[in-house]
Amino acid sequence: TNWFRFGIWLLVGLGVYFIYSYKHSKLHQREEVAES
Repeated sequence: TNWFRFGIWLLVGLGVYFIYSYKHSKLHQREEVAES
């Protein structure tokens, strides 16, 4: 059950991370280029 919960929360976390990064990637592209 521990591995099952770990797998679910891992998928949820990665899903939120990729959705958040996808929505904000266009906004941060210019900032990243300016910083480098």
